Amino acid sequence: MITPTQAKIIKCMPKGLVNYISKKIVNYYIDKYATIEIEGQEHLKQGKRPIIFICNHLSNSDGMVLNKVFKKEDVTFVAGVKLSDDPVTKLGINVVKTISIKPNTADKDALSKVIRHVKDGGNVLIFAEGTRSRVGSMIEAKKGILLIAKLTKAT
Repeated sequence: MITPTQAKIIKCMPKGLVNYISKKIVNYYIDKYATIEIEGQEHLKQGKRPIIFICNHLSNSDGMVLNKVFKKEDVTFVAGVKLSDDPVTKLGINVVKTISIKPNTADKDALSKVIRHVKDGGNVLIFAEGTRSRVGSMIEAKKGILLIAKLTKAT
């Protein structure tokens, strides 16, 4: 994997080049280590847009894999702001479209951005638990997802 030093060097490069390099690195590792099998994706064609995708979260790679799976759906991820602080995870943030949110707070600014994005027709993907599960089972979801669904009336 890429070292923090390499990530810091990449960070100093122009944003367009960083995005290009980030996508190449992430896609290389996904293609090398992940076997992705998708079942039922044909049902998405029948769904009313926009869609709020709710997923559980077990690994730092979840967002990268799901971004590849939902490529045709043009999904924007809701991601914790702290992911941008780490040079390695920031490379992943460069690969996906995100709306940053402050975890474990009533981040009204971020919630407003998510609601506006969905009302404007954009699909979003939210890890409703708010963090990765360390034990492999579901954690109780955050209540903000209910507010977003109610206010946007999205699928």
